[in-house]
Amino acid sequence: MHVPMNRVTTNTVLRIFALPACGGLVVLLGISLPYIFYTSDYSHIWGMSALFFIGAFVSAIVGLPLLALVEWRLPKNRLRYVIGGIACSTGIWLLLDMPIFPKDWNKWHDANFLLHYAWRRLIFFSCFGLLSGSLYTGAVALINKYVPKNRDFL
Repeated sequence: MHVPMNRVTTNTVLRIFALPACGGLVVLLGISLPYIFYTSDYSHIWGMSALFFIGAFVSAIVGLPLLALVEWRLPKNRLRYVIGGIACSTGIWLLLDMPIFPKDWNKWHDANFLLHYAWRRLIFFSCFGLLSGSLYTGAVALINKYVPKNRDFL
């Protein structure tokens, strides 16, 4: 059954809220689990829960417009959310590491930075995007399976 694009359905709302949740969960687990395994310190667990909200906020800001672009350009591709997750994490990496002020521009001209530091950070961020996109693909599959696409939201 074809659902018109201007209808707000429960399926659509759940898919929109699943994107920041998946991004926040991957950031929370990706940063807190290595810290806990390395230090065996559980006292900062509640403070680390803020990582979920930071990851969810950044995922929503960067990921929701990119999700609309991915849905528009790759509607039939099975890996569209994984591709979108990697593109989103690359965009976040550029936003965090890109020199904005002229005094920081020399950092990008340094061969050591470009050959060693930049690629490591890009791969690190891309792994987060790969995991987040994979988790979102599973979440969308579950939402599509259990929530009908033609049920109105309210």
